[in-house]
Amino acid sequence: MGNIFITGITGFLAKQVALRYLQRNPDLTIYGLIRAADDDRLEQRRRTVVEAMFGAEADRFDGRVIGLRGNLVEEGLGLSESDRRSVIDNCTHFIHCGASVRFDEELESARRTNYLGSVHVVELAKAVQEEGQLDRLDYVGTSYVAGDRNGRVSENDLGDGHGWKNSYEQTKWESERHIRQVWGELPVTIYRPAIIVGDQHTGETSSFNVLYWPIRIFSTGRFPLVIGSKETPIDVVPVNWVADAMLHISAQPDSLGRCYALAAGDRCTRVGELCEMASRFFDRPLPRFVEPEYFWEHMAPEMEKQLHTAAGQLMKNGMQYLPYFAGNAIFDTSNTDAALAGSGIPCPRLEEYFDVLFTWCQESDWGRRKVKRRSAAPAVQESARG
Repeated sequence: MGNIFITGITGFLAKQVALRYLQRNPDLTIYGLIRAADDDRLEQRRRTVVEAMFGAEADRFDGRVIGLRGNLVEEGLGLSESDRRSVIDNCTHFIHCGASVRFDEELESARRTNYLGSVHVVELAKAVQEEGQLDRLDYVGTSYVAGDRNGRVSENDLGDGHGWKNSYEQTKWESERHIRQVWGELPVTIYRPAIIVGDQHTGETSSFNVLYWPIRIFSTGRFPLVIGSKETPIDVVPVNWVADAMLHISAQPDSLGRCYALAAGDRCTRVGELCEMASRFFDRPLPRFVEPEYFWEHMAPEMEKQLHTAAGQLMKNGMQYLPYFAGNAIFDTSNTDAALAGSGIPCPRLEEYFDVLFTWCQESDWGRRKVKRRSAAPAVQESARG
């Protein structure tokens, strides 16, 4: 296979994807887009990525990860002419993982990174197709392009005329819409992960969004409430499964021109089940459920008086995640299920690895303290063709 150009390589998922490609393809080189003020900072960030992926084996893989200084928001991805030429001459496979994942970001700011970033990646992919060889463009979106819809959402359905919970969902929807518009011009596959959490075997994570915040607050006893419904589906998938699924699907030629929900789907957890797991693990009483309308009318005003306190600020910062406990869609996974059939890469239920996730959180003090790296389960060994 040819070399890979990847955006977002400093991020949680992209590092796992890149690691697997490097481990399984000894002649492959990764070209990673990295934001940096200068070349010294670029090298620092590149080396940090390699060490995060390979630990004690970092030196063995170091020469196979090339950092390219650039930025999704800039025309031409901010690449120098020599770096742009290097991508065109050497890369046949694009993986677009880069995105702003902040839920509270202003819409136009999120749009510059998520939508315009995809526009710029597509422009470079077209240049590779015209001047070199482009085998595929793998685009990582999100299942939550479904926005505020409920019910079942198909992998083939992007939908229109609905709302979103935040700027992240909206701009990822706009980004996927753009990617779908070039399906006929470029060899594109779309992946829609659900809520990505840590490795199911080790619990390790570098991202504490969505699921982690409310459980962390619950573990302290500060907020024994859930603003939402016990029956709300909350679709959670471990990062190792998402990365393994992406590599397996990407190796299938018929995956081009298709969209895959990398989600638990019908196997997803309900909020009530999540609360039972958290209550048991942290030895806390089950939380009280409150309807969102009642909370915002009767409880939120009183809480606002406490925003000057550290606890109050923590609450405020986490309010962005509350809508995910009040209503979500069920993500159909028909394409994914068919593509992974017989692969030995089953999507696990959250209950199978919940304790692993939060044991790691406790041992690492929620990411603030280094813990000895546990050995993950052996990666699925297969040839990953691009």
